[in-house]
Amino acid sequence: MTDDRPMRLKDAAEEYGMTVSTLRAEHERGRLAIYRIGKSDYTKRSDMDAMVDLCLVEPKAPASIVIRRAVNTASETARASLDSAQQALIKLRNTSRNTSRPNIDPSSVRGR
Repeated sequence: MTDDRPMRLKDAAEEYGMTVSTLRAEHERGRLAIYRIGKSDYTKRSDMDAMVDLCLVEPKAPASIVIRRAVNTASETARASLDSAQQALIKLRNTSRNTSRPNIDPSSVRGR
């Protein structure tokens, strides 16, 4: 049989490795029963154990699972886009005529 007599909050805090203010905060959250006897606050071991159980943090499940099966990744798409831009630039260079001064026919320039 366990000893479930009321114990002072200070003693409960020391026994469970917590502070009195933590126990009062847990009481405010509704997780710990506190008994006021006279001007002192008490709790029981069974109430402390129940509070510890209520404070259990469940591991989070992953929000989603990503499985990559696509052939084109973002970097491959960007690379393909860059390749097509370079091809368009080469095509423009080959179809436009060179207009640098040594290549211009002097007879085709007006005013000379």
